[in-house]
Amino acid sequence: YVDALLELIREMKRYDHAPDQLAALAERPDALLPRRTLALEDKLHDLQLIYGEYERLLASSYFDGDDMFPLAADKLAESPTVRRTEYWIDGFHGFTPQEMKLVEGLMRFGAGVRLTLCLDRPYGPGESPHELDLFHPTAVTMSKLRQQADELQIPVLETVRLPDPASGRF
Repeated sequence: YVDALLELIREMKRYDHAPDQLAALAERPDALLPRRTLALEDKLHDLQLIYGEYERLLASSYFDGDDMFPLAADKLAESPTVRRTEYWIDGFHGFTPQEMKLVEGLMRFGAGVRLTLCLDRPYGPGESPHELDLFHPTAVTMSKLRQQADELQIPVLETVRLPDPASGRF
């Protein structure tokens, strides 16, 4: 039970859900379900209490690994090393909200960010293939990153598309 509870807390942290958001959901369960369920309200309330207490205990002396991305993202603007470094990000098809904030910070404060994504074609802001398409998750990621760059007025380099290898990958 404890392992499952810790995994749930980790997931909530990765996706930027704070304990107070659970309290708000407990007060408005109709935001999740069409009819009011007392069991859901009680579970959300209990989770909010446990998660809130866990955060309070950690804040006094410790932090866990899931706090690293927000801490790093908050410190990027203060680092002269970040400002003179160009970043390459490879091997991802998507980012959690915490990871996305870190990538956004690198885009804002770094000397440059280049990402490699495995896609069938470039996708612009707000554009994505059908949700059952093979490249849907990665296309959504590219679209979100392009949209962030546009909102931050960060110039986007031309997308490089590798040629189709005639004899296979290797």
